Amino acid sequence: MSTWTSNDGALSLPDARVARPTSPGVWMVAAYMVLFLVRPWEILLPQLQALRFERVFAIAMIGVVLLTRRSTRWASQSSAVIAVFLAAILSAYRAWQGELAWPQVYQYATVVITYFLMRSVCRNWSDLMWLVLTYVGTMHLYLTKSLWEYFVHNRHVYAQGVSRLTGIEVTYGEPNAVAMSAVVTLPLWLCLWRTRHGLSWAWQSTLRKAFGIGLITFPVVVFLAVGLTNSRAGMAALAAFIGGAMWLGVEQRKPIRLAVLACILIVGLFVVAPEAQRNRLRTLWNPDIGPANARESAGGRWQGLLAALDMVQARPLSGVGLGNFVAYRVSYLDGVGLLAHNLPGQLLGEMGWVGAVCFAWFLFVLWRNSRRLQQSTAGVFELRHFWQFAMMSQLTILLLLFFGLSLHNALRYNWLWLAAFVTLASEFAADELQQFDEDVMLPEDTSFRTHDVLAIYT
Repeated sequence: MSTWTSNDGALSLPDARVARPTSPGVWMVAAYMVLFLVRPWEILLPQLQALRFERVFAIAMIGVVLLTRRSTRWASQSSAVIAVFLAAILSAYRAWQGELAWPQVYQYATVVITYFLMRSVCRNWSDLMWLVLTYVGTMHLYLTKSLWEYFVHNRHVYAQGVSRLTGIEVTYGEPNAVAMSAVVTLPLWLCLWRTRHGLSWAWQSTLRKAFGIGLITFPVVVFLAVGLTNSRAGMAALAAFIGGAMWLGVEQRKPIRLAVLACILIVGLFVVAPEAQRNRLRTLWNPDIGPANARESAGGRWQGLLAALDMVQARPLSGVGLGNFVAYRVSYLDGVGLLAHNLPGQLLGEMGWVGAVCFAWFLFVLWRNSRRLQQSTAGVFELRHFWQFAMMSQLTILLLLFFGLSLHNALRYNWLWLAAFVTLASEFAADELQQFDEDVMLPEDTSFRTHDVLAIYT
């Protein structure tokens, strides 16, 4: 195997190409990802709700996957996913008001099932990248449609003294949720950008051009959409993405130069941003310039965490139950009808110590797997697309944790979809490394790599 030194340029690699999937299961899962993100039965096509379109499609998808699925190794990540799901069930079973908890368990169950379906249908790197392309492409269309509704139909909400862009569905359409959905997609977009030639070298020229246009316009759409949501967490996360992408994007780091470039870019974006967005962001360090409800929103996160600690003290095992945070807080604590607005508060308050420990285990396994994938493929020319994917997966994890400082995101689909992507990438990298082990004599300093990646499944 040859070695390489990574850089920020595009990676041209024939083995990284993406071909049209041959498995019907991959097509069905990709279509369900589109439906899950757009959720047309909520706003765009409400008549689909009466037909129970999502449920009918999901049943058909599961049937197709069962008929066409591949045999898979059981991964430690899957055990962690099951643990979090069981913790959610326990939380609902012991909830203060069960009718508030079980709908969230059902919603999370669909995400858990999707995780295992992804694991079952992908046979190779090409299938995996097809799902990633579906995810990023759907988010591109979702945000573009949201911007169209904002500018053409004046669809927005007015909150905390500013107009705020909303999504095209209800479940994840709140401004802060839209900002999070947009920003945490950027690392996978960057992975696609850096491997674009290797992914599309066998495509028709028209498709390659469309792919390139989509990649170029996606960050523009994201930055515009996040700015119009006026989400302070979203705008701060954009800055974190810029810094993280520069820091994690290369193997031989030049921290001083990269730090300077990141600061220049972040400051430049702040300077050219409209005054409304700059003032909104300034409230992070100067709350007095914002309206009173914006100050209450920022300070309420600390109070929400304190309320969560009171909840877990009263109900340590499983918390007050999913969806019960506000009702329990109003009835038994400080009477404030607000959520915790942070990940630790959500976990401890609603799922107790069982949920917090299970989620911590899930997070540990996800980070460990991405690190092992990175370490086992670093310096291997033939597997540099896996290395890029591992680095961008780590950046996605960090961004999700960053959003967890101010938002509820423990049960969001992003965690499990990323876990499926990383586990699949690790499996395919292990297979390729094993093939290399059989074909060539590995250098002494790379002989450990197959063992490291296979360790994910132990």
